[in-house]
Amino acid sequence: MQLFNEEVDIYEELQSTCSAAEALDTLQQLTEMQIMLDRLRTSERLDHQRLDWHDHAKQLMHEGLFVNEYTMSYEAHSELVEILRSYLQRKEYNSGGPPLP
Repeated sequence: MQLFNEEVDIYEELQSTCSAAEALDTLQQLTEMQIMLDRLRTSERLDHQRLDWHDHAKQLMHEGLFVNEYTMSYEAHSELVEILRSYLQRKEYNSGGPPLP
């Protein structure tokens, strides 16, 4: 059985236990770990929609919810974005959309 990119000798694992109850417990743990790994390997990625920031901000300001959502005014947020802009550039190879304005 392969577990975490390592071959695990189940027979050796079971022989190293002291009793039949411990052997069953070890086997159950190994089986559960294998099931979890199989689920991780076969799970599908969710499709994410990219947020249009300008539409999102406009809607929040229209509804009076921008400060509640971001705990700062739109103006403060815009200033913070300008300060951090060079650190916020996304990698083109990770991005499916156009560069940030």
